[in-house]
Amino acid sequence: MSFEKEYYESPNFWGDNMVDDVSNRIRIEETVNMVPDDCNSILDVGCGNGRFVHKLRESNLKIQITATDRSLEAMQYVNVDKFEATIDNLPVSDNSYDCVSCLEVIEHLHDTNYQQSLNEIARVAKNYILIGVPYNENLKAAQTECPKCLSKFNRDLHMRSYNDETMEKLFKSNGFSLVKEINVVKSDKLKGIDFISKVKAILKPKIEKEFDSPICLICGYKPKKEQKELVKIEQSNHIIKNNNVGGGVKSFIKNIWPKQKVDGYWIIALYKKDT
Repeated sequence: MSFEKEYYESPNFWGDNMVDDVSNRIRIEETVNMVPDDCNSILDVGCGNGRFVHKLRESNLKIQITATDRSLEAMQYVNVDKFEATIDNLPVSDNSYDCVSCLEVIEHLHDTNYQQSLNEIARVAKNYILIGVPYNENLKAAQTECPKCLSKFNRDLHMRSYNDETMEKLFKSNGFSLVKEINVVKSDKLKGIDFISKVKAILKPKIEKEFDSPICLICGYKPKKEQKELVKIEQSNHIIKNNNVGGGVKSFIKNIWPKQKVDGYWIIALYKKDT
């Protein structure tokens, strides 16, 4: 087993609390709302622990839902029809499902199987494709460094970033056109906070960051202390924060400081097959 596969097979990775924060609940609800009304069957590729398909089942009792993932550990939590498969080799016929969804998956794919995976999604989809990815993500900001071999990689194993132009062209060569796109989990940001953060980074002594991954993909190093939450959503200006924490002068200043709207952390896109 490769270190990368071991990362996704960790028993702690796919627990019931995985992607169960406020931001992810909003993302999943918005994604469910994007499923077309004329969709009678859907295949969720890279389903993880099934958060999306379970929410979809609650909202739509008529739709035929099937899920697939390469991780057997993840599939234990999935309570709909399911089968094990890799995204670049789906063992189903062409046009098998009215819609194929693939959420928070394609940003993890290596260049070696990226295009083949997109081709497989398009091949299996009869009418629609539903994609969810992080929006304008700063991949470098989420890097972590292995204390053993000093290798650096994105702690969430994200390989690429997506914007509006990327999403527009994503399935053009496969005969699918973008018909709807939403940017979700928008929030307020304190004006000038980016400049303040840069100044603080210069003035404060550099603190060595803790290794923020369950395993090093290069040498297989694992942190000694137990990590119960292996997937951490970065508490950035893009994600909803709990504004009730704290108080006093600092809280008062935050409340009166001028704010500006920022883009949401995720983008959800619906594609329809060209006629």
